[in-house]
Amino acid sequence: MLFLSGITFLIASIILGVGVYALVKHRTSSVNIAFSILCFSSFIWLFSCSNAYLTQDPVFAETCFRFVHIGVIFMGISHFHFSSAFLGLTNRRVLIAFFYATGILLSPLVWTTDWIINGVWQYSWGYYGKAGKFYVPYLVIFQITVLSSLGQLLYHYFHGKSRLSQLQRAQLKYILLSLIIYSVASGDFFPMFGINIAPLGFIPATIFIMLITYALYHFRTLNQALVVTRNGLFLGIYSVILGIPLLIAFGWHDVLIARFGDNWWQIPLYSSAVLATVGPYIYLFLQKKAEDRLMQEQRQYQKTLRDAAAGMGQIKDLKRLLNLIVHVVAKTVRVTNCKIYLYHSDSERFIL
Repeated sequence: MLFLSGITFLIASIILGVGVYALVKHRTSSVNIAFSILCFSSFIWLFSCSNAYLTQDPVFAETCFRFVHIGVIFMGISHFHFSSAFLGLTNRRVLIAFFYATGILLSPLVWTTDWIINGVWQYSWGYYGKAGKFYVPYLVIFQITVLSSLGQLLYHYFHGKSRLSQLQRAQLKYILLSLIIYSVASGDFFPMFGINIAPLGFIPATIFIMLITYALYHFRTLNQALVVTRNGLFLGIYSVILGIPLLIAFGWHDVLIARFGDNWWQIPLYSSAVLATVGPYIYLFLQKKAEDRLMQEQRQYQKTLRDAAAGMGQIKDLKRLLNLIVHVVAKTVRVTNCKIYLYHSDSERFIL
């Protein structure tokens, strides 16, 4: 199906861009390196699927699905790598190396034998890989890596909070949520066994990557009202961005064919491209408006503190200056207890 191929290719391109951005932004960060590998593996999966849906050649489609399953196995491995790096678990290096070695050893089996991929099924929406005799063990290995990642994230969320900063704990919530949403993409395995279910795993995959990206690069505040607002806006806007093209494709399918003929698929494809382009700008605009309203009071007392600080430079008496600072801060910020510690160089201590 042209529409399914087009939107899968579009999402694959976006994920590839996110992976390149993460790698360029912090090339030496183990978290960014692992996240980039996860994005590149996801790109191989989705890009190969896009080509398989479009082709009329079953041999080429089978080749595409061999690439798909090389990407998929490294998606699980790289997610375990990413979660270990994020949690700072240096003792996982041997296990990470073992998982990558397993993936490297599996790749030739996927590529050269019929043990994992044994031909293709033909569905109304395109060709799809057919499971070989060792496909279930392949899935078991994939699930081991994913569940290992989920297990250590859950353990540190509930039992390792003392090791994590407040920012890391807040980010961890998003990463856990993204992995739970990503599990929905496992529905894409069913067509491998001849079950005619349209592969829509690209939707949770997109939300998964975006949530992790959001947690790593845009989560800068611990204000719970802002967290809820940002989260709601993010999920709401991108649900619309992904949902409208699908609604057009499946809900108006007959109408589009009647009006545009064989070119009907261009309408949902172009709409997805337009929405993907304007979506970030809509999100940033609405986020700014929401944050301006939520932080109106905070910004007001920030202005008061700045104005007070401008006049404090004229006060030469230290005791008077300290009393004024305590008074202004306590009154403006509405704290019940405000104290100032001064560093005493002779005793090398802070004195109240």
